Amino acid sequence: MSGDERKLNPQIRDAEMGIKDLRKIKIYPMSMADQKKLGGILQGVLEAYFKETVDGGLTEDNMIPFIKTITQILSDNIQEVLKIVTDLSESEINSFFEYTSNLQMARIVEIVVEENFEEPSKNVRSLYTRIQDLFQLERQSPPSSNDTPNMISATSTEEATEMED
Repeated sequence: MSGDERKLNPQIRDAEMGIKDLRKIKIYPMSMADQKKLGGILQGVLEAYFKETVDGGLTEDNMIPFIKTITQILSDNIQEVLKIVTDLSESEINSFFEYTSNLQMARIVEIVVEENFEEPSKNVRSLYTRIQDLFQLERQSPPSSNDTPNMISATSTEEATEMED
């Protein structure tokens, strides 16, 4: 194994794209800065959702404007996201939708979500549980000056008999 092969990031995944001829593309993990950018895009989607649903929820009356808003936000930003997560050239990114099926796009999105959000989320939850368990264990064992319990009773049997009379 060469030095370059040992340095390959295991988070880099392959996906296929193409309508007539399939070709593999690389899907790269995002940096934290890129995840922050994507978070801003998703925040725009959520803001659009809440803006449309604030008065009584999503209805048939506001469904079309809502879908248009979401579609516009995503289409305005998809090229930026593709630049971040793929090895596609500028011209390939510009013609991405012409050569990609819905199923292929869904697979790419699935890889991006798994690698950048789902796996780290699982790790953070696991770490949180471990830390929580660590601190709970310390709280559950109060400090004690005497490890052996006192087994001598202060009440004598003679006093108990006198009380019964």
